Amino acid sequence: MKKIFSIAMLLAASAVVLTGCKNEEDDLFSSSAAERLAESQKIYTQRLGGTAWVMEYYPLDVTELDAETRDPYPAGLGYIILNRFKADGSVEQAMQNSVTSNQYVFDTSLWEIIADQGPVLSFNTFNKCIHTFCDPGIQNSSLNLYQGRGYEGDYEFGVLSLPENAETVMLKGKKRGTYIRMSKLPYDTDFQTYLKDVNSFKETMFPDDAPNNDLITLGDTTFVFTRGSKYIAELYPVGGDAVTENSWHPYTLFKRDGQYYMRFRTKIGRGNCDAQEFVYNATEDKFTCIENGAYTIQGYSVGKFYNEYLQSKKWTTRTDASMSDAFKTLMDNLATELKAVNKNFTLSYINFGYDAKTEKYVWSMSYLSSGRAATQTYYFTCDVNEGSDAATFGYVEPSNTAAQNVMSRCPSLKTLWDTLSQEWQLSAADSKFNLKRIKLTSKTNADMWFVMNI
Repeated sequence: MKKIFSIAMLLAASAVVLTGCKNEEDDLFSSSAAERLAESQKIYTQRLGGTAWVMEYYPLDVTELDAETRDPYPAGLGYIILNRFKADGSVEQAMQNSVTSNQYVFDTSLWEIIADQGPVLSFNTFNKCIHTFCDPGIQNSSLNLYQGRGYEGDYEFGVLSLPENAETVMLKGKKRGTYIRMSKLPYDTDFQTYLKDVNSFKETMFPDDAPNNDLITLGDTTFVFTRGSKYIAELYPVGGDAVTENSWHPYTLFKRDGQYYMRFRTKIGRGNCDAQEFVYNATEDKFTCIENGAYTIQGYSVGKFYNEYLQSKKWTTRTDASMSDAFKTLMDNLATELKAVNKNFTLSYINFGYDAKTEKYVWSMSYLSSGRAATQTYYFTCDVNEGSDAATFGYVEPSNTAAQNVMSRCPSLKTLWDTLSQEWQLSAADSKFNLKRIKLTSKTNADMWFVMNI
């Protein structure tokens, strides 16, 4: 009897447990998959309608050849597309990039959250912005690799996350599988002004003609950062081989809440790091990693670059260059004296460099003589302290008799050379990311400064 009673009790208990499980399943799946998907469509449509976003758009990662070097690097780089989703089902898009020949493009089309294996954001009528990347007939004019393929982009995206009051939205290309992120913007953002601002920032930091590389520090390793103007970072360790140790990392630049961001397509994966997104700090003139504040992207050392560049180029200060009133007075006095010596003399610029023939540093004065260029050269000493970004010049003598005669007739030239014969603090005139212009400020008189151009 005891055994029968125990079995009866066990069966009763099992029935209770099974009943509980059934109730949980009923609660969990109280609606069908189709009903839940329909509800997601409705919710996501409401959450996107009446909002604006900057989309970090990446077409499929293919490889092309650099038009100048013929070196292979990933194409399908990062582009930003601005989106304003309206509650009536229309969307305004804008972009300005290499695909548009740097022309501002704005278009309006339709959008919808549709059902697939999950909610999908579909730009379901043609838009000159996003659908340009999806047209197989579009080609890169310098290459043949896109024939019949275009940029291999997407116009429909699985919605991976869209929480209430979201600041970011994660998407995944339905066809290509590329991950896309959108960051929220004020709804009334002026798209043309926004893109002009971001492109201006890029041209300041990463212009095509920037003479210097940049540096990215990831943990214990610092890498040389090149190709920034192409919206791609080519990285290789400082002191390493640029061919065998390099890697490519497409990125986008955008602005959010008044700050500029650089975000790579995927985590960089160099130096055992976890870096993907960086924010620009204007005070320190560097990008700091959001995932780890110890990771940074910075421009080159000003003193080191100034010294290295002297071996092959000259630094020039034209009469219309940026300079303090005190330094402008020196230049104006020299220009006036030149005119007094000969009314056909017009001061053009002064420059500094290294004369490989004489193996001496020189400051030169260049001027027009009846419309023809003339130059007088003077020898100097030069000591660049790369560690403190400082340079000390010292006047020595004229390079020849003609230079001596000109200085004798223009005492203000000697005054200028004597003024230059001191220690100067070197700093980036714009940013250390772009050292085309360097500012020299007297160590003893902050009101005495001038800017030199490469």
